[in-house]
Amino acid sequence: FRDGSWLMAGSRIRCAIRLYLGGRLLGDQGIFIRREALEAVGGVPDMALMEDFELSRQLRTVGRLALANATVTTSARRFSRLGIPRAYWRMWRITWQYRLGVPIDELVRLYNRDKE
Repeated sequence: FRDGSWLMAGSRIRCAIRLYLGGRLLGDQGIFIRREALEAVGGVPDMALMEDFELSRQLRTVGRLALANATVTTSARRFSRLGIPRAYWRMWRITWQYRLGVPIDELVRLYNRDKE
């Protein structure tokens, strides 16, 4: 993360664990996809939230997901605004609620709560 706290230093490890144990990638990781694979799954899902989660699920049906030996930086503003523990809790909660079938519009409201 750009301008992130030392508390966020393990994000690379968390991303690897998420991929290897859960088979998921998230958009802030920078997802690179071969055109043929993206076309095979019908493109990026048209969803207001969790499209990266759903895309990685679909991509697993046509090939292997892997982490590149590269670094991508992303903004830490949500963590700065909410506080690191609260931001991680919110992301974890939204992910699990999505898995449990909570409607996307409810998840979007939760995601945008306290937004400036």
